[in-house]
Amino acid sequence: MSFSTARYSLRARPRPTASTPLTWSEVEAAVDHADPAALTFEAGTVVDRVERLGDLFARVLEVQQTLPA
Repeated sequence: MSFSTARYSLRARPRPTASTPLTWSEVEAAVDHADPAALTFEAGTVVDRVERLGDLFARVLEVQQTLPA
């Protein structure tokens, strides 16, 4: 698996949910509504998200960062 697809992965569970990048607005809404289930995605949902929102992680490969020593 290449680095570019590793961020989208299925979890080994009876109902396999998928790991996916989130937007801050999604995180804030889940916290505001005390609804962690709003951040649970299944494989088909993740495919729809990428088609609708694009790859939310793609920019990470382009951003230049300076890390502290």
